[in-house]
Amino acid sequence: MGAALQLYLASMQPSIRTTNICVALIAATTAAGKASEFTTIDCPGAAFTIASGINTSGQIVGYCEVSNEVTTAFLRLPNGALKTLSAENAVRGTYAVDINDAGVIAGSYVDSLYQFHGFTYSGSTLTEFDVPGARYTNPVGINSSGVVAGTFGASSEPYNRGFLRVATGNITTFYVPNSMTTQVNGINDAGEVAGLLVDSTGYHGYVRDAFGNITVFDVPGSDPRFGTEPEGINSSGQVTGVWQDSTNVYHGFTRQASGEFTTFDAPGSTHTIPYSINDSGEVTGNGYITENNNLGYSFTQSGASVPSEFEDPLAGRDQEHGTFATKINAEGRIVGWYTDSVGMAHGFVRDVLPGK
Repeated sequence: MGAALQLYLASMQPSIRTTNICVALIAATTAAGKASEFTTIDCPGAAFTIASGINTSGQIVGYCEVSNEVTTAFLRLPNGALKTLSAENAVRGTYAVDINDAGVIAGSYVDSLYQFHGFTYSGSTLTEFDVPGARYTNPVGINSSGVVAGTFGASSEPYNRGFLRVATGNITTFYVPNSMTTQVNGINDAGEVAGLLVDSTGYHGYVRDAFGNITVFDVPGSDPRFGTEPEGINSSGQVTGVWQDSTNVYHGFTRQASGEFTTFDAPGSTHTIPYSINDSGEVTGNGYITENNNLGYSFTQSGASVPSEFEDPLAGRDQEHGTFATKINAEGRIVGWYTDSVGMAHGFVRDVLPGK
């Protein structure tokens, strides 16, 4: 789950066909009756395009394959202009995963040895970085203060640890005490981090506050063998993510900062995987139907409401195709990607039409 899953799913696209579609505006209606407008995002000539982050002003980031099976990051401006960017030392690919309201991008690039390194991009300056002594460095998010959060692997041990890099470049590392692995999946504007830990009893969620205090938790009813995994955290400290029961089925949850849980399932899905929560408490994520060869569709959910599903009108409806949301911004705009009828992946941004 998290950023690693998005990269994996992107790599699994079966087609490398290109398309002449650059932008398409298509109106659709969600299961709850809300009219939506979908805009397709494609890097020109790309074999696939994945949208992974969006800020309040509507700047969108992601990554696409443009030549020779090498992935490049992109920034799409609100006027539709699209710019690609690559880290200087990237050989196997550059991936933009998040953008803050100041327009600073965070992501990773892959070198010739298939090792991940971090980067930030601001203005026209791309800065590469690594956690000192790390085998790999994998950023997953950036907050309004320019703090980048992510996971790294120390060269001296086989375990994952978390890191925070402030805008000036200083890096703090951390791990949950007694854990074998500490994975970071999200950061909010208060500097709180949410993620997954693995210890001798199984998989658990945690929140780390800006002072370094860590709270470990499990969704009631979850099986620790399969676990609880937070995926996103908003500025109020609300966390959304995934929990698994004893039959290894995925369900969604929201946890309030005070500790109360709401659990939910996307309508008709076999598995429910939330990815992002905005400051209004609106969640987006994906439902998967395994009986249909993992057909995917996206949803929104808020409070105790039943999730409302939606699909990009251009998405395919057969095996391993569908619509996959990755991030929701403060305005309720959602980005992600869909696979068409021939298995090609395109980015999208979804807007709910005013008054609908």
